[in-house]
This record gives sequence, C-alpha cells and structure tokens, in this order.
Amino acid sequence: MASAFWGVTGFFIVLEIAMALGVVFAGGKKDEKQLRHLLCILAVVCCWLLWCFVYIAQMHPLVRPVLQNT
Repeated sequence: MASAFWGVTGFFIVLEIAMALGVVFAGGKKDEKQLRHLLCILAVVCCWLLWCFVYIAQMHPLVRPVLQNT
C-alpha cells in the first residue's frame, strides 16, 4: 500500500517538474513567469492534497456511524 502512495506522489513531483519546465521555456516577462510558476505549484499541491486525503480516507472507511449511549 505504501508503494502506491509514493508512486503517485512521485507522479505529482514529475508533473510539477514538467510544468516548471513549460513555464521556463514559455515566452513572457519575468513577472508573468513567476506568477505562472506559482499558479502551477499551487495547482499541483492542491491536486496532490485532494488525492492524498481521499486515499487516506479509503484506508479506514467509516461504514456507518457508531452511536454511543451515555
């Protein structure tokens, strides 16, 4: 199970590197490149976090609520 987690995490790292290279080789001013790079980083980190939360939530699913009478 841990290998799948790190495999997909590696995919997101490769995706970020590819997007960073795309920003570097794209035309535009320096300020525009910095903004594009920031947006690419935020997009990849948010997608990874969403995937990570869903993956971890499926490891121990809550099938039904457990009621405790006190």
